Amino acid sequence: MTDTTGDHPVTARANGPGVVLDLPEGLGVALDIVQAKALLDQLQAAIEEAERLED
Repeated sequence: MTDTTGDHPVTARANGPGVVLDLPEGLGVALDIVQAKALLDQLQAAIEEAERLED
């Protein structure tokens, strides 16, 4: 998954038994599967809230 809407893409990739978020400026965040799923749930909730506030 790559977000190209900003100046710097944010990507997520599988890395062995976990997930790595590649952030701007060469930063990376390694997550295990449980952490990645929890982050996904939080992102989905935040997106829904942002869309609701946009209306």
